[in-house]
Amino acid sequence: MNISPLRKKIIRLLLFYVLMFSAIAFIQLSGKFKGDMCNPGLDILFLLLGIAITFVLLLRSLINVFNKKGSKYLLLINLVAALIWAVLLFM
Repeated sequence: MNISPLRKKIIRLLLFYVLMFSAIAFIQLSGKFKGDMCNPGLDILFLLLGIAITFVLLLRSLINVFNKKGSKYLLLINLVAALIWAVLLFM
């Protein structure tokens, strides 16, 4: 079966987000990686890295769509991930 390059990118991006959100949920819910007042733990580090990576990917796909090099599907996936972060942070 021959898969197009765009479909491979979409599958890879979706898999990345599923793994990232799963790892963050595991770290947040396990309680083993919590920090204290002076020492932030792995939970805060993963949250900050996840947010930064999501918005960098969103910005990259937005620039690619405006330059006519990228796909609107990748932009939509990154936008949905950024909206999930916004909902999770402001709950």
